[in-house]
Amino acid sequence: MMIARTPSRSPSRSPSWALVALALLALGCPGDDTTGATGTTSDGTTSTESIGGSSTTGDSSDSATTVAEGSSGLDSSSGASPTCGDGIVDGDETCDDMGESASCDADCTAAECGDGTVNAAAAETCDERGETATCNVDCTTPSCGDGVANAAAGEQCDDGGFSVSCDDDCTPAECGDLVINPNAGELCDDGGASASCDADCTPAECPDGTLNEAAGEICDEGSQTATCDLDCTPAECGDGYPNGLAGELCDGGGETAMCNADCTLAQCGDGVLNVTAGEQCDDMGASPQCDSDCTPPLCGDGVINGPAGEQCDDGNLVAGDGCDGCLIEVGPGDCAPGFTTVSTAPGGTMVLCDDPTNTTCEEDLEIACPPAWGLCSRLQHVNRNTGWNVPVGGAGTIAVGEIYCRGGGGGAGHYTLGPYDGVTSLENDPPLNCGYGSSRPSCPSGFGCNELTVSAICCTPTPSCGNGVVDSVEEECDDGNLSDDDDCLNSCSWRVPTAHGVPGIGC
Repeated sequence: MMIARTPSRSPSRSPSWALVALALLALGCPGDDTTGATGTTSDGTTSTESIGGSSTTGDSSDSATTVAEGSSGLDSSSGASPTCGDGIVDGDETCDDMGESASCDADCTAAECGDGTVNAAAAETCDERGETATCNVDCTTPSCGDGVANAAAGEQCDDGGFSVSCDDDCTPAECGDLVINPNAGELCDDGGASASCDADCTPAECPDGTLNEAAGEICDEGSQTATCDLDCTPAECGDGYPNGLAGELCDGGGETAMCNADCTLAQCGDGVLNVTAGEQCDDMGASPQCDSDCTPPLCGDGVINGPAGEQCDDGNLVAGDGCDGCLIEVGPGDCAPGFTTVSTAPGGTMVLCDDPTNTTCEEDLEIACPPAWGLCSRLQHVNRNTGWNVPVGGAGTIAVGEIYCRGGGGGAGHYTLGPYDGVTSLENDPPLNCGYGSSRPSCPSGFGCNELTVSAICCTPTPSCGNGVVDSVEEECDDGNLSDDDDCLNSCSWRVPTAHGVPGIGC
């Protein structure tokens, strides 16, 4: 006997189906040629179905093959009712793969993410018809790092891990968020500046050009500058960090044997007293209070100190050896020991002295003069030179006398005989000049030690010089003292002649 299948989903089947079922129950077994059961159709007529191939009697319009108005309710191929899962697409089925498949849901509808049906064969782990806190829009279970941004699950981004724009916790990449994102160029992230990390998420390092006060930096300009040391502290003399851009030549954190307290190199004669370097004084050379070796002047110490009144210093105080009490033991008109007496003027009050070794600086040539003598002023020279026919200039010697200060801050210059004004002999009377550049404490210059081949013309002091009265043809001034550092020199000449109306070439 053929049994009808119960349809899996036919909520709209006609009620006449029940009558058909009753009729089928009355059918005989296969092979029985007897007349089957008789039933009454919906319009009250009698229908008899022949079993086993016999004809069916009744009204053909009310045949059992038409069970319900507008619907057969049978499998189109077998005459049975459609069943989801039988592998046959019929009725309102869109697919039937005899169960769940990658393309078909178990309810015989096409597999589609977002249809509310979880289809594992289609790789769905969830399906909530869209994005929810528990399901991604692609029907996978939400997980930060799965590459699917799920705002409902609290994700702001999801690039499957670190990216330039997204952290691995699914928040936007941002320096200062406490998440180190190497893809965004972060090497550290402490939520701001810390002792080990700069505010730009790079390791704290001095100097990197990023000021990090948490790391102890007071300044950071990326390199040493005039205002910032390499240790990221302000440039300051005495901090122990030499900063050449700030004008420091050294920095020992204070005075050392190699470095002065003002960050200049320790050197005797630099004018900076450095006790650590062994200096007892430093007046930038010899002075009445200090020798040129930065020790106090002491006769017998072997250091000649002219400003302190020493003409010689042979390292002892023994008389008769040419230097007694630091004064030269020579005849009245003899040049100092070590210097050659080239010529003595008639009258014996002038002498021409020369250094045969050519090692004495022209500004120091007064040490070549006999004891208590000095370099001749112009007035002393022209008043005493009658008959002193000693060739100068050309292939001869160049003689220099008093050192005058030049006006306008031009340093100083010697009264010079030989290269100017047609002077060919020491008996000539040239006009005042300040020819060969020189220097003196009251008007220093940058000439340095020069003119090593010149000779000195030396004069005995003018007898009346220093009495406070200008009473000699050799005097331009007389201030009552023999100081060589004030406006009136110890030769009774003006230190700056042009300042007092005295014409002088080059002065």
